[in-house]
Amino acid sequence: MRRITASVGRGGINKSTDVMTVQQLLQEFVMDLTPLRPAQVTGTCDLLTLDLISEFQKRVVNMNPPTGRVDPESRTLYTLNKMSGPA
Repeated sequence: MRRITASVGRGGINKSTDVMTVQQLLQEFVMDLTPLRPAQVTGTCDLLTLDLISEFQKRVVNMNPPTGRVDPESRTLYTLNKMSGPA
């Protein structure tokens, strides 16, 4: 299970290493989140990363409305880890 130490996304702390972890996890789902393109793993929480987080929350986590943020120990991070398989 991949972990983050602080929030990533809208209003988050967005530490580079945490953003990279979330971007890597989100890459596995981008095909299901069309028409969005894959996020580059840069460690920068850009507009595409924010959109991918929101779309993942909306379509996979069934969060309405999505927060656009991934917190440590959150349902979003749990679901990303659960669906990604072994690290």
